[in-house]
Amino acid sequence: MTDSLLASWAEDRFVGEEFHCKKGRVYVISCGTRTYTWFVKEGVLFTTAQSECGEEELANTIWQKNCMIHSLDEDTMLPLHALTDCVLVRYPSEEINRHLKENPELGWLLAEHYHDQFTSTLAKYKHAALDASEDQLKYLEDIFSQIDELKGEHISDATLATFMGMHRVSVSRVRKKLDGQKADTPSPL
Repeated sequence: MTDSLLASWAEDRFVGEEFHCKKGRVYVISCGTRTYTWFVKEGVLFTTAQSECGEEELANTIWQKNCMIHSLDEDTMLPLHALTDCVLVRYPSEEINRHLKENPELGWLLAEHYHDQFTSTLAKYKHAALDASEDQLKYLEDIFSQIDELKGEHISDATLATFMGMHRVSVSRVRKKLDGQKADTPSPL
């Protein structure tokens, strides 16, 4: 709800620049206090950020309609993987930040936005830390199945591998094992 209010607010007050993204492609965007604030107008994307040495996964996030991609402090380059055809809208961050500072109600919406992101990220990390790859894959597929824009879409092994920080062959093996378990499980009468 918070993201859709922020998206409507930005759309009503600023002239944004639209970018059309094709399914299956990776786009690198610049976001931060001195660059841009982005909103997803249509579609679903995800990002996986790695540590500087590339060994640890720092964050993975699913971005869908009305999600705001914003950084409070440092400017960063963020890779976005398009799971569907998407439309992103970017606005100059300096203008948005100025209005956020002047309007306490908007500042509160932004605080709620970051609280929701933080809570969601903690839940993902808790799940990832406690569960093996089979459970992680079930969890991800469950999340993706709840996103309307992804209904009927096949998420490739390579895409899931990127999101999970695994090799695509490992994801393929886990998927085959889970599919075999589903086939062996009798359906309830």
